[in-house]
Amino acid sequence: MPGRDHMSDNNDCLLKEIEALRHVVANRDHTLLSLTRRMDQIIETIQVERNDLDHAVKRERELSRFVQQVLASMQDMLIVTNPEGVIIQANPAAYRKLGFEPETLLGVAVDTLLPSEALATYEQGLPAQRTVSASTWVEAIACRGNIQKEHRLLKQDGEPAGFFQVGAEFFYSPQGRFEGVVITASDFTERKRAEQALVDSESWLRRLLDGSPIPLFVINQNHQLIYWNHACEAMTGIPAKQMVGTRDHWRTFYNEPRPCLVDWVLENACLSEIVQHYPAGIRERELAERILEGEDYFPKPGKWLYFTAAPIRDNQGRIVAAMESVQDMTERRQAELALADNETRLHHMLDGSPIPLFVINREHQVTHWNRACTALTGVTAGQVIGTCQHWQPFYDAPRPILVDLVLEEAQQEEINRHYPAGIRERELAERFLEGETYLSKLGKWLYFTAAPIHDNQGRLIAAMESLQDITERKEAELALADSEIRLRHMLDGSPVPLFVINREHQVTHWNR
Repeated sequence: MPGRDHMSDNNDCLLKEIEALRHVVANRDHTLLSLTRRMDQIIETIQVERNDLDHAVKRERELSRFVQQVLASMQDMLIVTNPEGVIIQANPAAYRKLGFEPETLLGVAVDTLLPSEALATYEQGLPAQRTVSASTWVEAIACRGNIQKEHRLLKQDGEPAGFFQVGAEFFYSPQGRFEGVVITASDFTERKRAEQALVDSESWLRRLLDGSPIPLFVINQNHQLIYWNHACEAMTGIPAKQMVGTRDHWRTFYNEPRPCLVDWVLENACLSEIVQHYPAGIRERELAERILEGEDYFPKPGKWLYFTAAPIRDNQGRIVAAMESVQDMTERRQAELALADNETRLHHMLDGSPIPLFVINREHQVTHWNRACTALTGVTAGQVIGTCQHWQPFYDAPRPILVDLVLEEAQQEEINRHYPAGIRERELAERFLEGETYLSKLGKWLYFTAAPIHDNQGRLIAAMESLQDITERKEAELALADSEIRLRHMLDGSPVPLFVINREHQVTHWNR
């Protein structure tokens, strides 16, 4: 049927169109799926990039905070200027050291931080026509390259901020354009003060040593003279300029090269080795480590010298130098020899005296006991000198004798207590005491005197006692007294009236 055929054709067409649409839809689904996948990839890439960006921003912020912390913790000043020398950035140390409130340093011309003398130094040699900047400091950097100088900087109020080690250099953009100057300043005010204090101390020490009346010199670790004071010049006749820097300090004392005491000390030589070179002896001072001293006669200068040497150490205790002092003891030595000669003569005089005598010092120790004393007492000098046993030849028990009482400046009451028979003071001789008594231990009558011994300043330093055996005289006096008594009895018993007168016509006897 025609109608059915027509319907069949239409259906075929519809089926073809549906099939075509199905293909179109299928293709679109595939394209949409591809687009969806691509979109997902793009979104994922964007997310990764966003995460990377967030991470980079975070790192940048952390880095910025770290840089700020570093700048805040820096003790050195950091200042950044633009090409015209205007400060555009500064760390807290710069504000603090220059006396500015935070942020108020920005916009300040860097040249105002320099003292006028520093600016004048930078201006020397600059061209009349500036090539880089109106700032003297920036222009100087441009002309001379990076700057490293030591000078003062000024505070906001114009007062000195201290001494700084200043460094400055240009910085550029990635394109090579001049952007400004970075300035660093290390505060070394305390170091400068310490250096100045050291200079002042060295100057003071040099003046002190030069003003010392004691000759002294110093050698360094190489045994070279680094100091030779005025007193050394005066003693030796050699000026410091001829000695400093040489190793010729031996020439002052010896005819041939040899180490001086200061050289041994510098080498930290042991004392047993040193004394081999000094026959007169070297000793180490008590309570002073490695300070050596000695005294000897030096034929070349013809003088007796007392010398000391000591090491000079650094803060770590290492020996870095050594010093020797020298004193001319010739006059003192000659005086000592003269005194020794006098003492020897005095000793011979005392020892040769026919009068027994002895001397005690302030400690009541016997210092002299002559031969006549030995003959009188039977006690030798060797037995008694250096002891306080001078009482022993005269008494059975320890007790003061007259010389002890004189030494102690005892009062008369105390003297009488020890000498009931009486002690008298000689006229015209203060504290020159004398007396006589019978000493049963010796079996002798002794006449004794004691007198103080004073030094040139009038100080009591010793006392001396002399002894005389008056036994024969005393026995004669007693015999005479007995004879007179017998004569008196004879005259009184005579039946003839008698009387006797002496040379002065005085009656001495008138019998019964």
